[in-house]
Amino acid sequence: TDSNGNFVFNSLPKTKNGFAVSDYKITVKGASVGYPDKSKSGLKAGDSALITLVRTLDNEINGTVKDANDSLLPAGGQKTVTVYVYSGGAYVKAVSVNTDGSGKFKITGLKPDTDYDLYFMPSGGSGFKDYELGTYRTSQNIEFKFSQGFWDAP
Repeated sequence: TDSNGNFVFNSLPKTKNGFAVSDYKITVKGASVGYPDKSKSGLKAGDSALITLVRTLDNEINGTVKDANDSLLPAGGQKTVTVYVYSGGAYVKAVSVNTDGSGKFKITGLKPDTDYDLYFMPSGGSGFKDYELGTYRTSQNIEFKFSQGFWDAP
């Protein structure tokens, strides 16, 4: 792409009979930078396509994480939680819960109106299971609470 995000494909192949292909599909992969992927199909040589990536709450799951005592993940980084994201059994990404005392996390670049399995894996604290799982839909703001385990001994 150029500095404005524009791109050009030159020398597009023709069919075996020498005809121009008229059903190209362009997909922009935005997940690595927090945007959902977007595609435009039915394109042929000489066509222009405008593809705009949009990140909205429909593409996110936000929330906070608490232990079984309703305590937020403490500041300092000695205790952490990683949230592993799966869709249809396939790994999507992993995010870390903020270690600033807020217990907040944000998962971006998801497909709107889609259910995701979130595996919450704590490190540090005491009495936690290896992980706990919940299924959530995009555009939700969730409060996840571990069923057992504490950041600090009760």
